[in-house]
Amino acid sequence: KTTTVPETTAGGKNAAESGFPRHMLPGTPPRGAAYDAEIFCPGTALPLKMRTYGASSPEGTAEKVFYYSGGCMNFLKPGVLALLGLFAFSPALAAETKTMTGYDLAVLMDGVDTSKDSVSLGHMEIKRGSQTLVRDFETYTDESNKDVEERNLFVFNSPAEVKGTKYLEWTYRGTDKDDDLWVYLPSESLVRRISGSSKFASFMRSDYTNEDIENMDDVEDYTYSLKGSEVVDGIDCYILERYPKPEKKTQYSKHKQWVRKDNYLRLKMEYYDKHEKLVKTMYFSDCRKIDGIWTNMHVRLARADGTSVTTVLWKEVKYNVGLDPEIFTQSQLQR
Repeated sequence: KTTTVPETTAGGKNAAESGFPRHMLPGTPPRGAAYDAEIFCPGTALPLKMRTYGASSPEGTAEKVFYYSGGCMNFLKPGVLALLGLFAFSPALAAETKTMTGYDLAVLMDGVDTSKDSVSLGHMEIKRGSQTLVRDFETYTDESNKDVEERNLFVFNSPAEVKGTKYLEWTYRGTDKDDDLWVYLPSESLVRRISGSSKFASFMRSDYTNEDIENMDDVEDYTYSLKGSEVVDGIDCYILERYPKPEKKTQYSKHKQWVRKDNYLRLKMEYYDKHEKLVKTMYFSDCRKIDGIWTNMHVRLARADGTSVTTVLWKEVKYNVGLDPEIFTQSQLQR
């Protein structure tokens, strides 16, 4: 049985322009066949998932898998994803629930935020022994650039010793290109690129490292393993482990994550070093729906040895505000 690809894909591209084949043959391909199997978003003509099978692929083995998470979720009414779960919309997708992989779950997590850009006001507290440091800052995020998966700008406003400090981060899709990170220090009137082992250094003297502020949901940087389920604080969660691909430059060997089943937000995340020793744990709370997007407003990062805790409270978050893309360029850091 053959079905036809819709003229417009979930990402808004014309099917011919996107390079995706126009004919889809569902089912498991026999050896030597070259075709694709696709799952559609119920009630729409938008694809959710497509597996491509090459003529030389081993029997039953997909050559590539494409996911169309963001576009479908934008098409649906706000809250449908969180209430029903992407894999439980219809009987046609029910079978997928039984065989959902860790990669599938990671794609769902990445698709929760459907915004093109956002602005947030944050308050950070760093407690280390008897010392407490505070920072007030703004973050600007852009996901509209076709060449960069996500761009983030951090601007620190207080206290006086950090006022005017800015970080600009560009996250690229996959591991073919290292993510870029720059810092502007007003005391030196200088923009510096942070690279190599400097990415493993502390971010603004907190328990975050410079690596930690990069896009947390760069799906293609990792491999995944779904480890079952667990109820945490009365919330039913998936347990998902992810492991950096060999080409990814990182200080971690894996992350263990507890992911809410109701909206695919993280509830807890553990960081393990290269010796597979627990380094720190991140706790997420105060989950709210803002502009139709589920958002964690409170994040606590605690070191495993109990020596330090960093808490971030998001005081305000706004999505789809129409940011000027120019603010995410190096030349704008000094302005």
